[in-house]
Amino acid sequence: MLVGATLSRFVAKDIRRDIEVVDTTEVDKGFVSVRTRTWNVLYASKRLAPKPDFGEPQRVSIQNLWDWKGPSWGGPVPDEEAKSKA
Repeated sequence: MLVGATLSRFVAKDIRRDIEVVDTTEVDKGFVSVRTRTWNVLYASKRLAPKPDFGEPQRVSIQNLWDWKGPSWGGPVPDEEAKSKA
């Protein structure tokens, strides 16, 4: 992972998570600082919900970067996902 890199992955059927790497000084301990946005691609394409901006930088366990708390089929992004870490 390089500082400034943006990585993306679908965490559910229509839900995409983008992470922007901010700091990797603790990567050997299993943590990175990232800014995230989690959004429903289908909702954004149909203009039912806007594509969000990246959130504030947060220290996150690499193991939990792609965890998703919502339903596997997608749907609305839960408020805690939209406002919090990856």
